[in-house]
Amino acid sequence: MLIYLHLGKTNREIAQLLSISPDTVKFHQKGIYQILQVSGVRSRAKAIEKAVKVGLLTA
Repeated sequence: MLIYLHLGKTNREIAQLLSISPDTVKFHQKGIYQILQVSGVRSRAKAIEKAVKVGLLTA
């Protein structure tokens, strides 16, 4: 799901791509933020920035 955030997809678009509900997307987004929160991540943009920085995504 992180790659879809990186690509700028909305929660609704991600939900459709993964055949899940938008609420499930939000739930997993919060989980991603919690995992990355050690470095102060609390938003979609910061999550993507951190993921790129640590090598989970490429720019």
